[in-house]
Amino acid sequence: MADLMISVIVPVYQVEKYLNECLDSLVKQDIKERYEILLIDFGSTDSSSKICHEYAFKYPNLVTWIKKDENYGVSASRNVGISLANGKYVTFIDSDDFVRKDYLSSLFSYAKDDKYEIITGGYYLYKKKKRPGYSRTSYQGEGISCLKKLYQSPFLKFRTFCWGRLIRLSLLRDNHIRFDDDLNQYEDWPFIFKCLYFAKKAIYFKKPIYYYRQRTDSVMKGTSDFVTPHIEVLRRTKEFLAPRDEKSTRILFDKPHFAIKSQIRFDCHESAKKLDTSSSLLYKKAKKELISVFDQNKVLKGE
Repeated sequence: MADLMISVIVPVYQVEKYLNECLDSLVKQDIKERYEILLIDFGSTDSSSKICHEYAFKYPNLVTWIKKDENYGVSASRNVGISLANGKYVTFIDSDDFVRKDYLSSLFSYAKDDKYEIITGGYYLYKKKKRPGYSRTSYQGEGISCLKKLYQSPFLKFRTFCWGRLIRLSLLRDNHIRFDDDLNQYEDWPFIFKCLYFAKKAIYFKKPIYYYRQRTDSVMKGTSDFVTPHIEVLRRTKEFLAPRDEKSTRILFDKPHFAIKSQIRFDCHESAKKLDTSSSLLYKKAKKELISVFDQNKVLKGE
């Protein structure tokens, strides 16, 4: 396995409608270097397992299928993938999404000189047609500088999703970075936060290579409370950072910057639809929670 460059980790759960398109896009990559696809299939009761079996049988040197009857959640699935990965780098793909043919080669083109530990490409938002996503920023620098831009730039352009990136596997294993098993909403955020904190060099490029499918039937769309889990992951990032880096903690958590507040506003808007209440009432409560996470002595101005 010494020459295996990339492990593609795909959590699978109840995605029979989309899985073939996802896997077809992965087995047809144009990259010359060797890669593997790890399908972590936990608890599926639809045809997803049958589809996984078919691809593992058809591509035995490329696809590995790990099947469990119980659904342990997406975080646990990704952690199993990290444990089993043989590549120098890992990338995460959501099984209802798909990628361009040059997805892996575009990312790996920045990895050849071992300069970067995290490499992130652009993406499309995809429903019935594609449109560019919000992370259209090009940037390279220390991981901690990326974190500061992530928290302070408008609309979280340095996005918090785990997909659409190459991450050096040694970065995860050497620093014991895993997904929090008890999180299945916004679980990407604490994970990527830790990755960037430990990374010496990261790069973002604009080219869209990933298709992020916007589903009306997704688990997230069916959730009524978006606000509480979002504030919880903010709290966890601060709890991780505070004992390690006092200066950066002061910078990131002195106040909830525009990007954070706008995201929480969006959460309140989405939750209000399902909870039969007003988004302004939800946001009034959320502001208090935000202040409890950020500097207790700061107040949100201009609200």
